[in-house]
Amino acid sequence: SLAKALHSRLAPSEPAAAPKAKPAAVKPLAQPKAMPLGGLLGTGGYPGPDDEPKEESGPKKTTAPKPAAPSKVDVKAAKAQQKKAEAATAQSAELDKEVEAAREKAVKLRSMKGSFNGAIEIGPLTLPNPGGGLDLLEQASFTMTQGHRYGLIGRNGKGKSTLLRYLAARRVGGMPDAVTVHYVSQEVAFTAAALDQTPVEAVLEADVERRLLLKEVKELEDSTKPE
Repeated sequence: SLAKALHSRLAPSEPAAAPKAKPAAVKPLAQPKAMPLGGLLGTGGYPGPDDEPKEESGPKKTTAPKPAAPSKVDVKAAKAQQKKAEAATAQSAELDKEVEAAREKAVKLRSMKGSFNGAIEIGPLTLPNPGGGLDLLEQASFTMTQGHRYGLIGRNGKGKSTLLRYLAARRVGGMPDAVTVHYVSQEVAFTAAALDQTPVEAVLEADVERRLLLKEVKELEDSTKPE
């Protein structure tokens, strides 16, 4: 009929179905090559195409450089330095013995004559350099009186420790033997016997007067033992 014909013309037509597209082929991603630890620490990334290892035609030869032999001047200087160090060590050990002997002598004199209460007049004195070279002090003098405290101030290497050791060892003129000096070394070398001591034993061993009295008691006990 006429109505159906008009309706078919006016009604929207259904869109034709579009052909389905074929899915694109997915290529697997290339896995990065493993990087050696040395390369990671050195470059911080993976190598590029130009960093691929290339085969060499022949074996690679590496020769380690030979160490240069010391010259005669170096050998002579090393021997002189070693000799100088040995002399300084021997001198330091000798000073330590003199300091200990002076301490024992001062304690004995104090027990017989009493404490020293006078002024100490030192000098003039010349203080040699233990390491060689110019003297640390030349024609120096000073006076210490009872009831005062004195401080020794100076830069490193100017002879403060050396002066104190020379005073304790009585190597300078004017230092009375009856003066008790307790010298505390900044560099201590322990013997095998000292290393076996406890801290309390080491402190008691530093008391020279106590050590001498115990030695005297032992000698008296040994002399009074019946044979």
